[in-house]
Amino acid sequence: MGQGRKALYELLGGKASWPPVVAPFGLDPFGWHGAQESYREICEYALEHCTLLPKVVPFQAPLFIGGGAELTAAQEIQPDGTLIRRHKLGARGKYLVTEEARTPDDSSWKTKRRWIEDDSDLEFFLSLGAMTPAKPDTGAVREKERQVGAHGLPYVEVGDPFYTVCEMFPTDMFYIKTLTEPETIEQLLYTTAGRIISGIEELCHETGCPFILRLIGAEMAAPPFMSRGSFLRFEGKFYRDAAAITRRYGVPASFHCHGPV
Repeated sequence: MGQGRKALYELLGGKASWPPVVAPFGLDPFGWHGAQESYREICEYALEHCTLLPKVVPFQAPLFIGGGAELTAAQEIQPDGTLIRRHKLGARGKYLVTEEARTPDDSSWKTKRRWIEDDSDLEFFLSLGAMTPAKPDTGAVREKERQVGAHGLPYVEVGDPFYTVCEMFPTDMFYIKTLTEPETIEQLLYTTAGRIISGIEELCHETGCPFILRLIGAEMAAPPFMSRGSFLRFEGKFYRDAAAITRRYGVPASFHCHGPV
């Protein structure tokens, strides 16, 4: 196991190894997974036998918006143990709320209310184009890198613009808008992409420890949901810019995207 990180770098460099590298993504013996009794045996086995890629999410700010807007978050626990998280965003005298839920023994959040439910919500977000980008939590990445040590590398997860924007809408509304108002969707993607690119640049420049950048794209970017041409129109430039940044700083990148990257 002391060779875990070395094996991972060899894998990234295209070198075969035997036994092959087994790298469980997301499993974190040092965080949420390791604290759960149902995962403990798996985590202990992984520490003994596998190269680890524990997930780190360095952006908590809604839609990557930093200064220039009032952002608040609140959580409550329901009687059945379900955790409810509400984000509230205010600017220019208007406030909008999104709501997520996480059930017991489930590490993922499910959206209950979207940011954009009608055209007035959409107009509000179009007016936020000049908002200051959110700063990434580089300290969280360094802490995870310290914890994982020779076992592997932290997998730093960042949503791409298409994923971020499509999650703002109810799904059917978003697809209709991509066909009937593509320029409007393009405008939202452009401003969101600018904030995300700023965050990726800062992550790569300021973190100061090795990690793998994982960009998350929406599965609905793939046919039959969206054509190749539409995807390239909406996201082609973002992925070219992101790839250029990771090359410049020598940061390994994983593009989890269903479009023609």
